[in-house]
Amino acid sequence: LPDVDVSTCDPMFQECFRGFYASSPEVVEGSAETALSTIQAAKARRPLACKGSGLLHMMKLLREAPNGSSTQLTAVRLCAEAGLHDETEDLFFRAGGVEEAMRIAKSTSNDTTRQHAT
Repeated sequence: LPDVDVSTCDPMFQECFRGFYASSPEVVEGSAETALSTIQAAKARRPLACKGSGLLHMMKLLREAPNGSSTQLTAVRLCAEAGLHDETEDLFFRAGGVEEAMRIAKSTSNDTTRQHAT
């Protein structure tokens, strides 16, 4: 995996976030799915996903996932899940999460992704 600085992220997410920068679309998708399932396993993990530079890595994935891809759907779901917490909701607003979700909803060719983004 690429040498990306994830040192300020919670340890349980570091490997996932590093995988977002892989050259292989399959590794990126698998890393996104792992991050999503890690958050879904316990609601208390939502703030941990945003710790340090975690929010930046998730927003990078959201912005750069190919339009209409399963990775884009997973990125939308990941950011939505991580943002569903009193400690994280405002972070996503300030990072442009709402604007990015609106852009995706308007441009995606995937109906499921559009529904999750709106």
